[in-house]
Amino acid sequence: VIQHYIYLESNDTKIDGYPTYNYNQANFAQLYGTDLSVHYHPHQAHWIHLESTFSTVFAEDDDKNALPLIPQTRINTQVRLNTGFEGKFTLQDRITEFETVTDDYHLLSAALEFELATKRPINIAIGAKNILNVNYYNHLSALKYLDIPNPGRSIYCSIKYAFNSTIKTK
Repeated sequence: VIQHYIYLESNDTKIDGYPTYNYNQANFAQLYGTDLSVHYHPHQAHWIHLESTFSTVFAEDDDKNALPLIPQTRINTQVRLNTGFEGKFTLQDRITEFETVTDDYHLLSAALEFELATKRPINIAIGAKNILNVNYYNHLSALKYLDIPNPGRSIYCSIKYAFNSTIKTK
């Protein structure tokens, strides 16, 4: 429970085609939600990891009206087989009067990471994010009103080497 909760709320006015916002205050706001996760790791196959997380947040004023700009409900499921396949599925159906609905999206990513056993280990990773090049907007991104989507497909490679594993202090 939060007393005198201040929040931004879009209104029906646009300037040069862009939405404008008002600062509002609720005398009483209640934010509640949950984070749940499940991690399955079969002992017969140590190389398989199944992980799924669910998170949701509700924010309401004293009249049970939804407050704006609250993160969308998320389900994140990951299967790891020494390489990762990450998927996201999002739901958003609680918005306020002048807030816009954000379309659901599903992202597919994959990566391969391994470590070379040398005197000082070398960690190498290669992968791709948003493999299907989905055009999507995060619900809380102000850039969605400018029609600027989140990044498309990206490919990466990283090499990590610890030159010195201790920090010297005086």
